[in-house]
Amino acid sequence: MPRLHVWLLIAGAIGIGALIAAPFALLLMFHEGPWSGFLWDLLNRLPFLMIVIVLLTGVLQSFRSGKRKDAALLFLVLIFFGLLGTLAWFEFVRHMQSLVHFHRLQPLQVREVRVACHTTTDPLAVQQIMTDLQGAQWYSPDSHGWSPYADLTIEFADGRTESYALTKILAEGRLVVNVHQRGVGWVLLAVPNLADSMQQASLLKTASYPRYDNKGLYQAIVPTSVCKQE
Repeated sequence: MPRLHVWLLIAGAIGIGALIAAPFALLLMFHEGPWSGFLWDLLNRLPFLMIVIVLLTGVLQSFRSGKRKDAALLFLVLIFFGLLGTLAWFEFVRHMQSLVHFHRLQPLQVREVRVACHTTTDPLAVQQIMTDLQGAQWYSPDSHGWSPYADLTIEFADGRTESYALTKILAEGRLVVNVHQRGVGWVLLAVPNLADSMQQASLLKTASYPRYDNKGLYQAIVPTSVCKQE
């Protein structure tokens, strides 16, 4: 396989991946909601998968044809895109695992919920909070401002605990949970009704604040309500 053909194959792999993702990405730009965020994250990773498939095919064809130099060149390019794709898909899989885990939470197995310095053991409050967490939605923001703010700890009846973090700003009324705040990268889930349930349990308070550009309002946790001062 001539060197020119090798680079044409690489360019073709990238082009195929982009062509497959582009139409769907354009459609998603005009839609909102958790499913759009999920599809956006999925489609962003499809080009890496397509590139790897095309390059792997090229490597095998070159090797079978006895053109080992071309196969070696394609293999190096395959390693590069393979590493990028592995990192991208690792985050996606971890995000999916976290979502499934929240959906499988058992409210009746939880005895205590803590947010920073506040704790509730009231069975009805705990059950409502856990039921809300079961409805967690995929969240894929395209802006900053979602860093960990208040610790969220769930204690189960058997004594084990799970620790997450709440972000300060709410996303369209949904409280955003940073699942892997101490790990590499962010895994964010947005939970409808959770802010209201936690307010009723006196775990925190939320309020509306003017946007920095004075165009409307945004909702956020009141700093003093979780024993945190900025």
